[in-house]
Amino acid sequence: MRVHKIQLVLFLFVSLLANTFAQNQLPDKLQGTQLSPALVNKLLNNRDATYMLATRPSESHRQLVEFFEINASNGEAISRTPSQLQCHRIHQNKNGQILCLSNFDPTQSNQHYSMPVALLYDSQLKLQKKLFSSADNHLISRARISPNGQWSSWTFMTPGHSYLDAGSASFSTEAWLVANGPKNEAAVNLETWPLFHQQQLVKAIDKNIWGVSFSPTNPDLFYVTAFFKGKPYLAKGSLQNKKLETIKEGIECPSVSPNGLMIAFKKRVSSNKWAPAVMNLQTGKETVFKQAEHSVDDQIEWLDHQSIVYHINKNSFFGKNETHLMRLDIIQGANAQAALWVADAYSPGFKRNKNL
Repeated sequence: MRVHKIQLVLFLFVSLLANTFAQNQLPDKLQGTQLSPALVNKLLNNRDATYMLATRPSESHRQLVEFFEINASNGEAISRTPSQLQCHRIHQNKNGQILCLSNFDPTQSNQHYSMPVALLYDSQLKLQKKLFSSADNHLISRARISPNGQWSSWTFMTPGHSYLDAGSASFSTEAWLVANGPKNEAAVNLETWPLFHQQQLVKAIDKNIWGVSFSPTNPDLFYVTAFFKGKPYLAKGSLQNKKLETIKEGIECPSVSPNGLMIAFKKRVSSNKWAPAVMNLQTGKETVFKQAEHSVDDQIEWLDHQSIVYHINKNSFFGKNETHLMRLDIIQGANAQAALWVADAYSPGFKRNKNL
């Protein structure tokens, strides 16, 4: 009996210590605050408003999207409130159009778990059309809608595989592209497009494509990761010519800045870890930032011209695993340190004001 009491005390002490540590390390200044329906409506109908949609992690498949008010002067998230959207990955453009990837199909009466679907919503959070419905139980990985609203793209991963397998035969992705117009056009798998490296057609059996990011200044241009012969490359794609061409080795998950002058990406710094990085598209100069305690495995998003946002996963021995959004100010140079920005959130998509 005494032994059991000692074990119980030790368990309670360790649990309390773990919870206290987690609370001290990851304070969420937004917990308990809410956007009023009136303010949400005001933001939705104000073209100059700055707000964000992001997904809150869930142990179930029903990830609820939350609505964040953003202070346009300093980029701070002011408050958050749930929306009616259920999306595993989400992205929006400057006009507020939304690409939602979900395992729940709102067009079906039976609202149970489904194969992944790609959904297009307007700036008023109204469903416009279902862009794609997968026939397989793929893992949803990346999502991007073009700045002009004409295109959507997403990446699926084959179940059981991860980026840690990069370079092995088991690594598999599918990057899809579809027009958002009124016609119900079929989505295309970008692996079917020819990929050129140093003007030679790539025929490698391990070719994989993932992580599309559309240019905000050239409606024909997008960037993407092209992987073959054990190496990742930054590649550019032409929507009109339907082809891909490598640009530079060692760049994964590109994300074009709002002014189209830079890309943010993740840089492999060890066999299983990545650090946030940016590259000037005109000069090719890279800046790799100090690697945080946790690896970056995300398609980084731009808050504005000077700041990037991405999520990290914290695997805890005690309690539940955690996912949080980090913010990094790139103007501070390679020694810049990422800081916790919003707790319990991932897959951010910004509707920026006209000055961002």
